[in-house]
Amino acid sequence: MSRLQLRRLTLRIGLVDVCDALDLEFAPGQCWAILGRNGSGKTTLLHTLAGLRSPTGGGLYLDGADLATQSRRSIARRLGLLPQDSRDAFPASVLETALLGRHPHIGFWGSEDATDRRLAQDALHRVGLAGWDERDVATLSGGERRRLAIATLLTQDPQILLLDEPTNHLDLQHQVELVGLVAGLAQQRQKTTVMVLHDLNLAARFADHCLMLFGDGSTIAGPCREVLQQRSLERLYGVPLRQVAQKPPAWLPS
Repeated sequence: MSRLQLRRLTLRIGLVDVCDALDLEFAPGQCWAILGRNGSGKTTLLHTLAGLRSPTGGGLYLDGADLATQSRRSIARRLGLLPQDSRDAFPASVLETALLGRHPHIGFWGSEDATDRRLAQDALHRVGLAGWDERDVATLSGGERRRLAIATLLTQDPQILLLDEPTNHLDLQHQVELVGLVAGLAQQRQKTTVMVLHDLNLAARFADHCLMLFGDGSTIAGPCREVLQQRSLERLYGVPLRQVAQKPPAWLPS
């Protein structure tokens, strides 16, 4: 099982200090939520964790080796990223798009086989797109395209899943179902999931660990039962909150 470690990671973008000398480990079986206001650097941090951006200082280590020294194919076999939005440069079917997730596992001259197609079809089934194999992606709604993007990540089958606002474009039912699906991978398959979420209550319901970014370099990280406290949440979001449920905890603006 793969592990992603942050060793004294410092990250700045413009005038924003995302984190300062942060030591943290994302371990198998954990489901993390990254929380913070708009502009606090959540997406920047996620792209840095994926190796798409260099940190300002410190290092990132995947399975004990410096992430910067590893090939993109090697990284993609163990770590996958769901960006905020998906763009389709060329016409493709739903199944063809899902199969893009298998590319890190296929040789340079290779092509998808029956096992790859089975994985893709299973992923489509899990996001509610079973039987849509031949549908043109250009005909999908925003929510359907988001579900397909999640299916593509599931088809990739990485050990570490980094998801940037996975609930984008999704209705309430699919938000709950798909965040629950991704979070369940940590418990059921000992994968590591790290999600940027704007919905505090989805984070409280499904994540077991949380990382708060305050935008000034300070952070709070740890188990949700310790981190998701009213005082720290009000500091994070800058509004008074009231807790309206205990298990799972839920908050509303006061």
